Amino acid sequence: RAATTGRHRYLSLRHALVVGQVALSLVLLTAAGLFVRGASRAARAEPGFSLDRSLIVGVDPSLTRLDEQRVRGFYRQAIERVRATPGIEAASLASVVPFGNLTETRRVRLAGQAVEDEQTDNDAGGSSVSYGGGGSGGSGDDRNGVVSAYYVVGRDYFQTLRIPVLRGRVFSEAEESEPSGVRVAVIDEPLSRRLFKGADPIGRHIYLPDPVAANRVPMEVVGVVAGTRHALLDTAPGPHLYLPFGQHFRPTMTFHARTASSGSAGEAAALSAIRSQIRNIDSSIPIVVSSSMAAYRDRGISAWG
Repeated sequence: RAATTGRHRYLSLRHALVVGQVALSLVLLTAAGLFVRGASRAARAEPGFSLDRSLIVGVDPSLTRLDEQRVRGFYRQAIERVRATPGIEAASLASVVPFGNLTETRRVRLAGQAVEDEQTDNDAGGSSVSYGGGGSGGSGDDRNGVVSAYYVVGRDYFQTLRIPVLRGRVFSEAEESEPSGVRVAVIDEPLSRRLFKGADPIGRHIYLPDPVAANRVPMEVVGVVAGTRHALLDTAPGPHLYLPFGQHFRPTMTFHARTASSGSAGEAAALSAIRSQIRNIDSSIPIVVSSSMAAYRDRGISAWG
């Protein structure tokens, strides 16, 4: 009888554990389903820029032994040729692609702003780089500035992505190609609102707290553009800081191009032409991505699903 009673207790406990595991699995599956559905809905919301007729081709000269001067020369030639390619309406460069796996943020501060903790100027300056499509771009304020998504771009970037310019101007040809000149920046409306509290930012100066003194040089705000969403899970536009490629060199950049006509055949032909232009300049530079922006965004959604 004792053995039989013990077996019944064992079976009852085992049954309870199985029921508990099944119940927990159902809860987790339901939560995961709701999360994925919400992520897909958020990802398909209006991003703040145009996906139609928009292409990207990413290259990574850092995988070669080219020095900065030669890489700058490569980008100068390549972007000129891409812009002159038949069927390309506009083209530019960017260090970060929306909905991609790379997120870079920096703390942005008003020049002359009193801060509560000077130690923040001796740490990483509020900068971070993360990989993965689910993170947010710029995400909020702190006591010493506004944490913003950080993009290095060429001229015509906003024209190419159809991001409206609200005030001021965008970057010039010289600012795209030359490291010298007055330091300038373009900010978006969410960053303007949080940093300037409704005041006109044009002509005002901002800087990035950074342990490297050269990176603390104040930059004049020359333009304000509409807000965009950086990451798949962003439910609303966050603050963005845009800096010109000439003054903020990056070896790894992505070509953005807008075709004159829509359609998959035209996009495929344009992508092939852009890749050919790049290889004709330097075939040793690897092409790491080649896609329409819509397909690039959709691959990120599929990864979450």
